[in-house]
Amino acid sequence: MRCRQVVLGAVVAVLGMSGSGLAEDDPTIGEAMRLIRKGDDFYKGLFIGAARGIEASNFYLGENGQLRLYCPPDAMDSMPFQQWVSIVERYLEDYPRTVSRADTSLPLVMARAIKDVFPCR
Repeated sequence: MRCRQVVLGAVVAVLGMSGSGLAEDDPTIGEAMRLIRKGDDFYKGLFIGAARGIEASNFYLGENGQLRLYCPPDAMDSMPFQQWVSIVERYLEDYPRTVSRADTSLPLVMARAIKDVFPCR
């Protein structure tokens, strides 16, 4: 039970790292992705950090017999930056209303996107 609390705490921390609608000048998800594609160091760093946090949380859950966040092919524990960007961009194409939202965090959208691509069955 303690392991689950630690992982949940880590996931909550990662998901809360990005603009969660608390500041009026937080970019929308679409604006954040545009900045990432342009190579903005801050948003690229946030994106990579969130991706690695989601991957680590998922790995830890699986190693401890807990329900994973997503279920990638067996040999894939982490993905390259560009593959993450492609997955999030595809998710935003499938859910276009998400693009204009500033009231959700980029890491949360990333978690939803990866779960959409690699669902656990």
